[in-house]
Amino acid sequence: MWIDKHKPHFLEELAVQKKKVEEVKTWFEERQKAAMDGLSNVLLVAGPSGVGKTATIHAIASNLGVKIWEWTTPTPTVWPEHLHNSNSGLKYMSKLDEFEVFVERVRKYGLTSPTLKGSQASVILLVDDLPVVNVRAAYGRLQRCLTLLVQLVRIPTAIVITNYDKDDSADFSTRCWEELLLSLHSAGACKVNFNPVTVNSIKKTLTAICRKEQCEVGADSIDLIAKASGGDIRQAINSLQYLCLKPHRRPILSSKERLDNASCLDDVFCLPFGKDENLSLFHALGKFLHNKRESEHTIASGTSD
Repeated sequence: MWIDKHKPHFLEELAVQKKKVEEVKTWFEERQKAAMDGLSNVLLVAGPSGVGKTATIHAIASNLGVKIWEWTTPTPTVWPEHLHNSNSGLKYMSKLDEFEVFVERVRKYGLTSPTLKGSQASVILLVDDLPVVNVRAAYGRLQRCLTLLVQLVRIPTAIVITNYDKDDSADFSTRCWEELLLSLHSAGACKVNFNPVTVNSIKKTLTAICRKEQCEVGADSIDLIAKASGGDIRQAINSLQYLCLKPHRRPILSSKERLDNASCLDDVFCLPFGKDENLSLFHALGKFLHNKRESEHTIASGTSD
């Protein structure tokens, strides 16, 4: 994928606003110089998806010459595998359970790996994929866990939080993040809000990718992709790659032109480059596919049959 192949490695390659990059970089530099007594070691990096939050952390770490130790999402447990493990006496652990164990280890020992022992000043802890919570009890556990991390972690830590569209606020998992940000900020964490990437910055990045990939894409097409991305540079790069996969590309029409031309599917390339405005359907599908697990009593009665 081009989003991986062309990900930025240096600060100059970032499409993020320079002011935001400098703000985050300064925060890490201050924590790297010496212990900041009375100040939190946690930085909340918030913003919409695809605006370069994680890429900025990695580029800054490379610039400062420090290592990143990242919270890695556990591989989801398949339900038949869980049933097998239950019969073997192994306990099922959710992603939230795994995250609680991870935070407790960081809180107690500071460093998360024996290989990093003694190099605490040259390590950044990155939490990029928080567990998704759909009920109040799970949200309370996640909030307590992160508050503990904010108050007691001893190494510079960045927690990346994605802000979802307000149009999708009917789902609890998308409404709790604002409350969580306020709670962690009150606990002492610093916060930096990232804005959507500007159209000009996206166009500059897409043009550079086309040059590296030796793809001839018109300026009008690049302009349309950039404007339709909604400030999501990841979405824009994916759209550009999809467009370049077409051996004989046809003209691209804007959203208004597509509505005015009902037969455009037969005449022109009508890929809807725009960013999804509402994800409720996908969240509902996720709840259906990852529904609440059966109780141990149900499992026992099922296996006894």
